[in-house]
Amino acid sequence: MKLLKDILLIVGIVILSYFLFLLSLKYSPSSRNINYMNPLNLMISRLSINNGILTFEIFNPNNQSLTVYFSYALVKTEFGSSCMVSISDVKSMKPYETISYSYDLSVIPECKKVYVQTKRRGVKVWIILNYEEAEGEKTGILKAYAIT
Repeated sequence: MKLLKDILLIVGIVILSYFLFLLSLKYSPSSRNINYMNPLNLMISRLSINNGILTFEIFNPNNQSLTVYFSYALVKTEFGSSCMVSISDVKSMKPYETISYSYDLSVIPECKKVYVQTKRRGVKVWIILNYEEAEGEKTGILKAYAIT
């Protein structure tokens, strides 16, 4: 009988310890997911380059509306060529809203080399998008890549 009580006590302590551990993970400040490079948690949800047309969508996964200034996007190929696409656009984004941008790389003079390289199939292309909250409190960077 004493052995049964001891086993039940040990099992109870293990179960209680497990639940306390789970509770501490949920509420400890070190477990919060904060991306200091992207404080508004915006996402590039779709990125493609077809026939020199760079198309990407930005998704707001937050429960709040945001007003964001998108200044520029850096486009870089796996061969090392890069160019900067000026966006200079202020957008108000509602919760769970997606906004789209599209640029023709063939008409941007500094993007000619990137345009030529992206005409080939299987080229990896990265985009780094810089943004700033309209109030100027938070700035961030979005990164994504696609394969042509």
